[in-house]
Amino acid sequence: MRATQVQREIRYREESDDARLMRIMLEERNPLRVEFEAAVAEGGMTYRTRQTVGMSVSLSPESFPESFGDRILYWAESLGSKEVLLQYGHTLVHIDQGPTGRLDVEVAARELKAAREIAQEFITRFECKEEKEQSSRVRVSFWRNCSPVPDSNDRFLDAVQWQDISENYAATTTVKLSRLMDLTGQEVKGGRLILWHGKPGTGKTYAIRALAQQWKRWCDIYYITDPEALLGNPSYLLHLILEDAEDENRWRLLVMEDTGELLSIDAKHSVGQALSRLLNTTEGLLGQGLRVLFLITTNDELGKLNPAVTRHGRCLSAVEFSPLTRDESRKWLVRSGVDTQPNGALTLSDLYAIVNGDSTNSQPARIGFQACDPDLLP
Repeated sequence: MRATQVQREIRYREESDDARLMRIMLEERNPLRVEFEAAVAEGGMTYRTRQTVGMSVSLSPESFPESFGDRILYWAESLGSKEVLLQYGHTLVHIDQGPTGRLDVEVAARELKAAREIAQEFITRFECKEEKEQSSRVRVSFWRNCSPVPDSNDRFLDAVQWQDISENYAATTTVKLSRLMDLTGQEVKGGRLILWHGKPGTGKTYAIRALAQQWKRWCDIYYITDPEALLGNPSYLLHLILEDAEDENRWRLLVMEDTGELLSIDAKHSVGQALSRLLNTTEGLLGQGLRVLFLITTNDELGKLNPAVTRHGRCLSAVEFSPLTRDESRKWLVRSGVDTQPNGALTLSDLYAIVNGDSTNSQPARIGFQACDPDLLP
């Protein structure tokens, strides 16, 4: 290693002033890239080839087992990006994965044929890994506001198949969700806002995971961990919606859970211009030509939301997550192996509580006028 360092210093001293300036700028921005360039020069690797592919696989050290002949020389992670420099036989392989998952595979070798073959070998390896992961996992980018720029972390979540969970929802809810699940990017027309509302425990979060699975072929999922910051900070919002897309045909779905306060009737007084920014992004000049959708969930009733949000044509889809009716609840419990008669409509969380033995399946005690007048009972 010491000899290598001496050789590099000699090579650096022979550089022109312009070349030295460019090297210093490159080194400050991407040290691993400098290591790659120096190793290529020292190894006399004249030929290079690069392939770029969009994939949902996540790089990890386990992706390069020594049994395949890989030897990791350098590994670097920064702001959602990952880079690795490998020695593969007599070649060097530099792999760069950006925050959106795109893979750049560059191979340097002494023969062009060898460089091409090894680059294709790595691409094929990643394609096999992606095919295996896609059947059971879906990638979600979790975004947060940071300084100097917003940052994200990708996680691969266990996939939820819509056909496996559709019976967890009331019939009226299932009909609307099924239409949304079957939607494709070419079929997106009209509004850019998807609004889900309903009581807690009605299965909204599970439906988000199913939607992510159904749409992953054409849409990237951005989960916003700080919705108030997104709509309260114009630079944060612009960063996400105007970010250069690696595939101009792909859409982005920005998911904001439990953010009813941003859509309430008095939202302008309570959270400032957040509601206005959201509406401008989904329908105003700011949102024109963008392949960006917003999914907002809330536990509030529809009547408590600002009429500007629920206006006809603004929402691509508005779905109420209702409790299952008494008959639907009974059938659900029978399918789950529980023989009991529900007292009334139940949420999904209520049903699972009964299955797990954590519920008495009793209605809350009535008070006031309903307690003494049978004619007022529902």
